[in-house]
Amino acid sequence: MQYVVKATIDCYFKHSHPLSFADAPIPQVLDPTCGGGAFLLSAYQHLLDRYLDYQLLVWADSANPALQRDRYGQLQLSFKARQHILSAIHGIDLDPQAVLITQVSLWLKFIEPISSFDESESSSSPIPIDSISIHCGNALIAIDDQQNDSLTSDFCWRAFPNAASHGFDIVMGNPPYIDAEQMTVDLPAWRSYCTAHYQTATGNWDLFCVFIEKALQLCRQGGFTSLVVPNKLLSADYASAARLLLSQTSRMVSIRDYSQVSVFAASVYPIVYINQKISLQTEATDSDINQSTAYEQMQTLEQIGETYEISLHCRSDRVTTPAQPWLVGKPSAVQLLQRLEQFPKLGAIAQVLGAATVAEAYLLKDLIQENSAPSISDFRLVNSGTIDRYLLHWGQKPLRYLKQSYCHPVVSEASLFDLSPKRLAQAKQTKIIVAGMSRRLECAFDPTGSILAGKSTTIVLPPIQGAIDLRYLLALLNSRLASFYILNCFQGNRLQGGYLRIGAPQLRQIPIVLPDYNQPQPNRYDRIIDLVDQRLRLQLEQASLLTRDDQLQLRAIDQEMDALVYALYQLEDREIETIANDPSLLAIHG
Repeated sequence: MQYVVKATIDCYFKHSHPLSFADAPIPQVLDPTCGGGAFLLSAYQHLLDRYLDYQLLVWADSANPALQRDRYGQLQLSFKARQHILSAIHGIDLDPQAVLITQVSLWLKFIEPISSFDESESSSSPIPIDSISIHCGNALIAIDDQQNDSLTSDFCWRAFPNAASHGFDIVMGNPPYIDAEQMTVDLPAWRSYCTAHYQTATGNWDLFCVFIEKALQLCRQGGFTSLVVPNKLLSADYASAARLLLSQTSRMVSIRDYSQVSVFAASVYPIVYINQKISLQTEATDSDINQSTAYEQMQTLEQIGETYEISLHCRSDRVTTPAQPWLVGKPSAVQLLQRLEQFPKLGAIAQVLGAATVAEAYLLKDLIQENSAPSISDFRLVNSGTIDRYLLHWGQKPLRYLKQSYCHPVVSEASLFDLSPKRLAQAKQTKIIVAGMSRRLECAFDPTGSILAGKSTTIVLPPIQGAIDLRYLLALLNSRLASFYILNCFQGNRLQGGYLRIGAPQLRQIPIVLPDYNQPQPNRYDRIIDLVDQRLRLQLEQASLLTRDDQLQLRAIDQEMDALVYALYQLEDREIETIANDPSLLAIHG
């Protein structure tokens, strides 16, 4: 919070009025989801301190109308000056109690020095609490647009007659994070309204995406917005419209990444961004478009781990498209990711599909049976917890599925047909099955079409064009290069502990080198397939009883496989070193 307030206000004075504090009017500050007013109290105090320091610097005299002496002879801001600053603080919240708490807190901060002044110098009556510009309502829903009687918390922007008409100088805060499923159940009227009125409300959007758009609408041209949002903004597919809007309407000044700071709740992985509203389509110069953004990876709430200068508006000399995530991190890693974009994407080569919808996943639960000796027509069920690289642990590890545990989970062909003929057809195909949550890509092979992939997994079906062997794709996906790509390109999907949510939208973006059948024989393509067969055969023969020699043999196979993959992608030594030193992969392999 302190960082958001100080950095944003400092940016306002630096970028909007670089000559001196005197040239800058007090910025109009808004928190559209102010809650108990923590951001606004901090902003008010920061402006008081900054304005007092300036007045003491340029005119440290009791004749200065902005200053008055307290009973100890010290110069302090006058009540008129304090009131002028307070009038620039604005907030909105749905909760009437939160609004009152914020008003009272600001009022107490306003009158705080009253006891230090002589009675004659503090005779002005304090302002009424309800005159402080904090209002109750829903910042997303304008009263003039109300179409539904259930939207009882709409907000009239006429409550801010001056700032609302010209835009606020600073819009800051920590908006709520509510995903599509929760909104559909609990706030269907909100969701319908936002879908009709906001361009960022597309796909399975989260509410924070709409608040990003609203903050930009409320900010004046040249002003600043700063929000605490989930790291999903960096790469989530449903946040692509928000990324595009930010890239078109503002210049990102900085991103501070707290997603790996352990003090937050397990499901909260926040970042803080600061950006300046400026149309990059019509008003920006080349320097605006090419200006870098400071990216800070935090180790603690206060300590910065690493800092990089990144560009969010250009990838491989092309303007960012909605589907592309923002690349953040070390320059050497970002450059390698950009170069890999020259290759075709997996989604253009093969069918990459989610294994089950949410509804199907719940229906499937009632079809699962325990059977240690399934028939030829039964399907063995696997999910992320029973998928490893090249290996399925069916019958060796318990499968957890919607709070139930199974040792030998099986679904009959007839049951699966009743659930979904489409899913039955997919289950019968030769395929790659990819774990939906892991620390690196974990992809296994189903050569006989006898495995059913459960919830939170992805399947890769035979290529759309050409005769590319799935074992070749299996090797590329299980390589260190593919894990490096997906871990760095989709950092917004990372969770604490190094785990990553991996689904079809991410897998479709993985670059793939198409086989060159004109290479002299034996070529890399054939050798990779041979190594995959060796690995699968060794794991199948030894099952879970791998000896030390077996493990060394598997490691040698993986090392040769990675070397072949690096050669296929024509990586240079420095690029191979970038992958070898990637902290996410080092945490797994050492």
